[in-house]
Amino acid sequence: MTSVMQNLSYLLGEDISADQKEELETRIDIIQHKLKYVTDKPLVAIVEQLEPLKLAGLNAEMIDLAGGKLTEVSGETTWEELALSDPEIVVIALPGKTIEQHLALIGDLFSNSYFMNLYATKGDKVYLANGTTFYNAKGETLVDHLELMAEIINPKQFHFGFEGSGWVKFNI
Repeated sequence: MTSVMQNLSYLLGEDISADQKEELETRIDIIQHKLKYVTDKPLVAIVEQLEPLKLAGLNAEMIDLAGGKLTEVSGETTWEELALSDPEIVVIALPGKTIEQHLALIGDLFSNSYFMNLYATKGDKVYLANGTTFYNAKGETLVDHLELMAEIINPKQFHFGFEGSGWVKFNI
């Protein structure tokens, strides 16, 4: 746990009290403990822009802590390139967009053969995350983000209460 907190301490921020830091470390510890024996880490892609396709280059350690593995494809890319990596989970989190706004924007994905043939799409593991709160997390919201991702990646192990407001499953 210590090395993880050292690596994430810059993200937690300097302006938190020792008690707050301890509480955040405890929340991270709970996630790590529950995932201790989970060896299958699904490949996760986080879409931050639909056209042209852009994948979020989030901190890979955060996705690892949540029980997944961030796809090596990141930044501006193509649907074909994403299909080659074939992620097991796709999270669509468009910056500044609510879940409802996502629903209005993703209709074109149904005609995208690359998207429709992704392992994640076929396996019903496409999620819409609230883009108004998903990015630029620090301190407590950073740990909220970690818990949200843990809920998406490992729904059998985690129920932090973000489903519905922080993310929804997008059934194709």
